[in-house]
Amino acid sequence: MRLLKTLGVLLGVGLVLAISPARDCAAAVVSIVENFDLAEESGLHSALEDANSAFTFVDDNAKPTGGRNYIRTLATDYNTEDWIAEITYTLPSGGGGANTGYFGLGGADPDGAEWGEPTPALYLQVDPSSGQIRVEYDPGPGSNDFIKTTLGTPGFGTHRLRIEKEEDVLTYAYDADYIGGPFSADASAVFSFVTDAPALNGTNSRIFFGSQSASPSTTFDDLSINVIPEPSTLLLLGSGLLLLWPRVSRRRRS
Repeated sequence: MRLLKTLGVLLGVGLVLAISPARDCAAAVVSIVENFDLAEESGLHSALEDANSAFTFVDDNAKPTGGRNYIRTLATDYNTEDWIAEITYTLPSGGGGANTGYFGLGGADPDGAEWGEPTPALYLQVDPSSGQIRVEYDPGPGSNDFIKTTLGTPGFGTHRLRIEKEEDVLTYAYDADYIGGPFSADASAVFSFVTDAPALNGTNSRIFFGSQSASPSTTFDDLSINVIPEPSTLLLLGSGLLLLWPRVSRRRRS
């Protein structure tokens, strides 16, 4: 019994370290799954915020209701961890410029000098007139955003976006005509966190998405953020299990 308790403690400590690394900031970097099915009744995931109350949650998706705004993580230091973030969006035809969609990493503060675009941020932008997807960088309020690259033009319809961070490397991608299941990139581009997004740091590195109200409007669904445990945490957990294994084996033989 004592052995089982010890094993349970080691597993618990390892999982806590893997899922919720210690932080000095108010909100910890955590994995998030939000499909918006219950957001209307129960609110958003506790690690997300709709800072300006600019979205409604109907038909199991997130729909903008006002000017250009963003749902974003409470934690501002996603620059400190490795992770994979994905979201599905549906772009209708006929919504005009208001239907521009965004998914990115950054502060996600609407820039009043630039039609409410997110700043500072390195983000995927969906052009509402053609469905073209670009990667753009906006270093700060009032500054012009810079087109880093054009990924492709999946057009109108339902598609899935993905951002992956591994150390200094950021990979932006999309999966066209998405119908569910594992992500399969139709196009991707790789950037350096340090050289391509120098304005981002531990105070403004949120994962976010957004648009603005239109008729019809771009909608979002199935947000997932998977924080990848640090190798040291996994090593600690694995080492504890290996140390216990001889004792488990001896007890089984006896």
